[in-house]
Order: sequence, then C-alpha cells, then structure tokens
Amino acid sequence: MTYDEAMAYLESLTNYEHTRDPDAMRAVTLERMRRLCRRVGDPQRRFRSVLVAGTNGKGSVCAMLYSMLREGGLRVGLYTSPHLEHVRERIRVWEGGTGDGSRTHGDDWIRAEDLAALVERLRPELEALRAESPDEGPTYFEALTTLLATNAQGQFTASLTRRLAAAPTPAAREAVLSDAFLVQTHLRDQN
Repeated sequence: MTYDEAMAYLESLTNYEHTRDPDAMRAVTLERMRRLCRRVGDPQRRFRSVLVAGTNGKGSVCAMLYSMLREGGLRVGLYTSPHLEHVRERIRVWEGGTGDGSRTHGDDWIRAEDLAALVERLRPELEALRAESPDEGPTYFEALTTLLATNAQGQFTASLTRRLAAAPTPAAREAVLSDAFLVQTHLRDQN
C-alpha cells in the first residue's frame, strides 16, 4: 500500500473533525475503540504513557513533556489531534539520543512509508469491525489512535486526549490535568 492509498483509505472513514454532527459525536462510545484495540492485541497496554486531560492547555503540556523526555535522550512518542499542517505530525517518534539540541521541522513525524505500512496492517481489522456493525464503523480518529498504539509499542508516550476522544485506555502510570486558564492567570499576575 502506498502512502496516497493509505490516506485515501483513512479519509474514507467517518471524520468528525470535518463533519460536525454533535448528536453523532455524542453517540460515539469507547466500546468500539476497545473492541478495535482488542482485535489488534491491545497494543496500548504494552507501553508506558502519560495521559493529559483538561479543558485547555493539553497540547502545550504534551509538547513540553515530549520535548523534555526527548531532550533527556529517551525513546518517546507524541500523539496529538487534530493536526495543524499534515496528518503525519499527529504521530511523532523520537528514537532516542540527545543530539545537539537542533531539530528540523518534521524530523520526528511518522514517516510516510511507516504510516502506509501501519494502515495496511490495520485495514483488515478496521474492515472486520465495520462488517460487524455497518452503521457504526471505526472513525478516522479511532483508526489514527489505533495506529499510534500499534506504532508506539515500547515507547514512553504522551497522549493528548479530549472529552470525545477515542482514547484507547492505555495503562498510564502518570496523569496530568491541565487548565491553561489558571496558568495564564498566574503568568498575568506576575507581570
């Protein structure tokens, strides 16, 4: 499967980031995500993770954690949603080593060929889940989240979650609750 074929397949899945249907989004439960993860061997339980939750500031907290762990020389991953520039930026992987501190934009994004290979490997399970419940097939977000878990085995991963996210219930040893309003208020009061 080529990268373009993988992206076409992912884009064929329901994508609530582009289709705003609040009632349909509220109907999404974690049960379908749990079933999908079970189908692929619960990969989210095979790596250490930090779950970040809260109203605001999750992306900033995750970016800071990822940067600190990366600069500490650890093999680390980061999953964020939605993407800003390119879908590959959602799944970031740093293989370890501190280097000289300089980074090239996108040097830690999942490689296009790796994303394509993961989609090819996951597609039969996504299709089987879709066949079980044609009206409730896996979503774009659920597929990408499962790709993260499949790719992240053995990594310490910071995960960005949100209220309607399809978090695959990793065995998190750490949790962070974020509220950017409090951080911003504290910084404002210091100035």
